[in-house]
Amino acid sequence: MSIKTETFANAVFENVTVTRVVMLAFAYFITGYLGLELSIVGSNITLIWLPTGISVAALFRWGLRYWLGVWLGAIAVNLAIGSTVWVAFSVSVGNTLGPVLAVVLLQRWHFNAAITSWRDMPIFVASSTLGMMVSATFGVLTLAVGGLLPWSGADMAWLGWWLGDVVGVIVGGMALITFDRGEFDRLLGSKLRSEFVVSAVIVGCLGLAWLIMPVRSVGYVFLIPLLVLVLLGIALRLGAWPAAVFALALSACAAWTLAIGQGPFFDQNLHLAIAKLWAYM
Repeated sequence: MSIKTETFANAVFENVTVTRVVMLAFAYFITGYLGLELSIVGSNITLIWLPTGISVAALFRWGLRYWLGVWLGAIAVNLAIGSTVWVAFSVSVGNTLGPVLAVVLLQRWHFNAAITSWRDMPIFVASSTLGMMVSATFGVLTLAVGGLLPWSGADMAWLGWWLGDVVGVIVGGMALITFDRGEFDRLLGSKLRSEFVVSAVIVGCLGLAWLIMPVRSVGYVFLIPLLVLVLLGIALRLGAWPAAVFALALSACAAWTLAIGQGPFFDQNLHLAIAKLWAYM
């Protein structure tokens, strides 16, 4: 190996631990399968692509040098669903560059994971939105060029891909980025522990109601705003991380009901149903 090549390798992989790379790749692969399960009946549109959230959180907390874990996980998912090697390679490049760009923007705009300022959430949303454009563009172009997607449907496919990735980052990534071990210990080791447990029970009951309530039930008219109020109360009282975790759980319940053809967002027009769900999440 030449000196220049060795220097480049050291710069790219310096302080990278194999354990973290494997953990990131495995988490990407497993949640990717979960995301594929949460697709609309009769459609290949993914409602929540959690691997993007995991990728952004890992690269933000551990460093951009762990991009290899994202890339390996993305390749594994695409190969597992029957994609050819070149399709899996091309899509995985986009799936890696998207989170990398999002994290670069977060760092450039001085995002604070503790969400201590009003500007932190707009920065997080903007970075996620811009970064996931790369993933969606690489993915749709790859499928269209490979003849797996008609060019006439590329626009809607791009929109669905992009929104699924963005929601995955905002819902899943926020829960991981805002996690703080000291804050977690504070919640479980103080008088706030009972409030945390009560909040978990309330959210669990609301999530169960979401799952068992019949489609188009009038109860959703009261349930949806109640969920928002509960999450706001949790955020104000317990902090950003508990609210983000509970929001992720409730979003998963909403996505699951839509995937099985139930819930308040279900509609014969799949694009309208997905738009309503994404707007809610």
